[in-house]
Amino acid sequence: MKKIYLKISKRNRADPEFLKLTALAGRIAQLLGSTPPVKQSLQACLDDLLGAVYSLMYAKRHKFVSRPQALAQKDIGNVLIRARRMAASKLRTEGKWTAGFLLQQRFVQNGCRISPLPQSNDRG
Repeated sequence: MKKIYLKISKRNRADPEFLKLTALAGRIAQLLGSTPPVKQSLQACLDDLLGAVYSLMYAKRHKFVSRPQALAQKDIGNVLIRARRMAASKLRTEGKWTAGFLLQQRFVQNGCRISPLPQSNDRG
C-alpha cells in the first residue's frame, strides 16, 4: 500500500506555532531513540504525546478553529450531508471537520476536558 503524507506548505512550516510542534516531535524522537532506551511506560506516554502533536499539526494545517458554542440548527444540514456521504462509504480525509475530529479524539483518549459543560442559570 502506498504511503500518503500530508503536504505542508512553506508558509505553515515557517509558522512559529508549527515550528514548536515540529521541535516537540523531534524531541520525542530523540527520547524514543535514546541509549539506553527509556522505560516502556514512558515510551507509551511518548507515543500518546506524539499522537497529540500529530493532531495539533493536522489541525494547524487545515486551519481548524474551535467552535465557540454547540452546533446550531443551521449547521445540521452539513452534518446530514456528511452522514449521507459516510453511509455511501465516502469518508473525508482532510478539512476542518476532520482536523477537529482528530484533535478531539486525541484529547478524549488522553482524558482531557476539551470544552466547558453547558451551564444553567438556574441555581435551584
